[in-house]
Amino acid sequence: MFRPLLLGTLLPTLCQALTVSPNAISEALSHADLVADIHVTALQAKPHSERFATFEATAEIESVARGKENLERTSIVIEGLGGEISDRGVIYSGIPRPYREHRYHAHLKVLENGHYSIAGFEEGLKDLSPSRSFTRNRTDGSNGEGVGAFLFWDDSFFPLPYYLSAPSFKGRIEFQDAIDASFKTWRDVQNIRIEFQPMGCSISQRNENDGLNHVILVTDAWSFGDPQIIAITRNFYIAGDSEKSGMILDSDILLNAVNHQFTTTDEAGKNDVQNIVTHEVGHFLGLGHEVAPEDSDATMYAKAVPNELKKRILKDNDLGGIRSAYAGTGSKQSWSGSHCDLSIPSSCLAVHDSQGPMWIFGVALFWLFSMWVGRRLFLLD
Repeated sequence: MFRPLLLGTLLPTLCQALTVSPNAISEALSHADLVADIHVTALQAKPHSERFATFEATAEIESVARGKENLERTSIVIEGLGGEISDRGVIYSGIPRPYREHRYHAHLKVLENGHYSIAGFEEGLKDLSPSRSFTRNRTDGSNGEGVGAFLFWDDSFFPLPYYLSAPSFKGRIEFQDAIDASFKTWRDVQNIRIEFQPMGCSISQRNENDGLNHVILVTDAWSFGDPQIIAITRNFYIAGDSEKSGMILDSDILLNAVNHQFTTTDEAGKNDVQNIVTHEVGHFLGLGHEVAPEDSDATMYAKAVPNELKKRILKDNDLGGIRSAYAGTGSKQSWSGSHCDLSIPSSCLAVHDSQGPMWIFGVALFWLFSMWVGRRLFLLD
């Protein structure tokens, strides 16, 4: 029997995925205090706040490539983001988390307390015996590592609706077609079940587990750490061991316009909107980053540079991952894209304020109602 569960009581796992510049990675690696091969012997998660968790890993240094050679055969503690506590957890694609009894080639920065942190995002923690499946994220680790359930959207949520945050995109009407094209790239892959429903605009600029999938241009303050991050996707999903473990409930894509500039017309030094958002839609669907052996031309390759366009076109690993997750034949509708005037937020097809009442008109009422019901009827007794 299904048991209704209100969203207000749900404490889901939160996954974050990011795109960074290669310069940020290279700089972080070059400033590492310790480069060494390590063996992780213990790992524990610690609560950090209501929505986040951190880890502490104990590792034995096997050999030192750069740093203090006298550290060989000694133990160190590595701190970082991510971990599971009971039926909750958090992972960050691009920000690696070690696993117990794994061996890594690690780039580390020393902290004030004498512990270490991982430098250089994914490049700073390379598994010496890698094994993975495509580019799909799991509940217990990013990029296919671990043994937890893969992230996925349940068929009952198709077509997946998404909204553009009108206040954040106001005056950038040209971004709308580029964002729609990014979603359409994934839905047009042959022999998959994926379908999207462009819902027009929302007046919300907040990213949270509200049952509304948003694309937001962040222009006031970037609260996700390193300013070199170009974009980030937040996936809320069900943790634990139920048959619904890994089921995504909400995805929000955030573009970092505080520290980066975006374009649809190849303006020099700016990031192409369609290039970046196509990558983030892969995370929206539960895919992870390219890891060794990497295809640097793949859409899910984590690094991006200004004026790059190659992520607009899916490559073999991208196609393998999405077909692995959503193989089959889905119902496709006539694609019409988003319909709203980003110069006037109140003219949008659907207007929603997560702090107040929701007013949905026309087709928006149907799709939002479907999502609302679907998120309450997902746990089995």
